[in-house]
Amino acid sequence: MKLIVNNIQKTPFVFAVFLIYALWWMIGVFYFSSRDFPSNIAGSISLLLFIVVSVLFSGILLAVFRVGSYRLPKKRKIYNRYSVYLSTPYIMILLFIGLRIGISSYINRYQEDSTQFHFDQLNISDATQLEIQTTSTQIISIHKITLSESLYPFSQSKLDQPLIFLRNDISVIPLEVQYFFGREDRKVRCVLYNWTSHRLFCDTPDLSNKGMRNKYKSIVKNLSSRLGSPKILNTNLENDPEVQFKSSWEKDKLSATLAMYINQKSIRCTIHWNE
Repeated sequence: MKLIVNNIQKTPFVFAVFLIYALWWMIGVFYFSSRDFPSNIAGSISLLLFIVVSVLFSGILLAVFRVGSYRLPKKRKIYNRYSVYLSTPYIMILLFIGLRIGISSYINRYQEDSTQFHFDQLNISDATQLEIQTTSTQIISIHKITLSESLYPFSQSKLDQPLIFLRNDISVIPLEVQYFFGREDRKVRCVLYNWTSHRLFCDTPDLSNKGMRNKYKSIVKNLSSRLGSPKILNTNLENDPEVQFKSSWEKDKLSATLAMYINQKSIRCTIHWNE
């Protein structure tokens, strides 16, 4: 390094080109640290193009160095040092890619679902107490929240605004639970469980469709252990084209529906009690 620094004044053009090369890698690291890959094809392709351009850039730099440093003493030794410094970022990015692939494999693997569902119709105060015991965080919404008829086929005129909780340390994918309850009797009428990979402060960028499918399968297994075999619904419906998978259960007065949404990267489970 000292040998190179001592000769920088003699080769300002070479130094300027190498400075541009360093800035190129800094911009690349900053950009790809926030990109979604390898689970996202576009992110993986852009990373590959960046590496190809960087290789071409390295070849141009070595050629420029040969031309710009022909008068320097010990130019071969300096050339070899420059070659080492040029190759260092590739070692670092290979380690970075390996780390991201490992994280993606961990997030998208199949693992048993441990979600605690409420199959008994509770009072809202009891449900709140149970969420507090599981260290859930209550979320205050300033917007009015309603249920679609496909989720809750009964009148919502007597329902109060739901209480919303974010369950902590329950899953790689953040889980939000909404309790819809009667305004007068305070009984829970419907519970909405929503797993989503895109949430403020709880984003899961490396989650792929495979990971969502594995999560869906594990939730189906969890629900089936308590409610029996599900009814697999036809998901290619014109009125709900975003649904990729859908299952439902019926047991006594309880109805449960589980659906996986493609574009939103989310899984929703609704449990309601027939009136």
